[in-house]
Amino acid sequence: MRSAASLSTRALGVLIGLLLVLASAGLPKDAAAPSMVLRTASQVGVPFKYAPKDADRPGICIEVMHALMRIDPQLSFTGTDRELPLKRIEADLASGELDVFFALIKTPDRAALPFLDKPALYSVRHVVAVRASDTVNVNGLDDIRALGSDGLILTTQGTAYPQYLSGFQGLQVDASTNNNLQLLKMLLAGRGRFFYQGDSTLRDAIQAAKLDAQVRLLPTIFKVDEQLVAVTPKLSLAKRNRLERALQKLDKTGELAQLRVKYGLE
Repeated sequence: MRSAASLSTRALGVLIGLLLVLASAGLPKDAAAPSMVLRTASQVGVPFKYAPKDADRPGICIEVMHALMRIDPQLSFTGTDRELPLKRIEADLASGELDVFFALIKTPDRAALPFLDKPALYSVRHVVAVRASDTVNVNGLDDIRALGSDGLILTTQGTAYPQYLSGFQGLQVDASTNNNLQLLKMLLAGRGRFFYQGDSTLRDAIQAAKLDAQVRLLPTIFKVDEQLVAVTPKLSLAKRNRLERALQKLDKTGELAQLRVKYGLE
């Protein structure tokens, strides 16, 4: 026959279990585990967008994700600790290995990917960098084309820029690497006369490499693009709409604009 003490211990355990069930049932919805977890990744080599190891300045895209999770506590993102090249990110989006990626330019090559068109995360201006000692000035791509072999353009492999430049016959373009630091070294070594990229990426790369005295940006703006949120075609419409609503709310509160200012973007 069980002792009174044994029965009392069992009864206490049952009571505690019952109290835990009742307490969890009374928890607000926001305290529950996220019900929509989206897989993503960080883009390697662009710290103003993604710097997952920098707690103070993790990049505008990571800060946008943090803000979206505050707006919708049932929304969560996983994978920002993985830094991948852009081409791999595009492939993983297309295959469904990733659910979402922040800050991608819509191009014909990416037509199969759904984009959230409004709001844009920020705008990017196509510009060129040249050696500080180079006195060249150009007003457009026609001026660069007129330079012939003396107007070789370096640009970043796997980005929207090589595709855009390929639409202009007669331009000399080298998109052999996706490493912006390597491209800056090539520019300084005379292996190209122009480095064509987005203004924010170029400024960030020049500053990170401490090349401000050796490289300058020309004032000409060749094109303006919007950096958008892209999702996999396999993401359900309900999840896509929920993400879009949170992003629109972030824009309306003014927090998205504040993040642009913080990272020197427009």
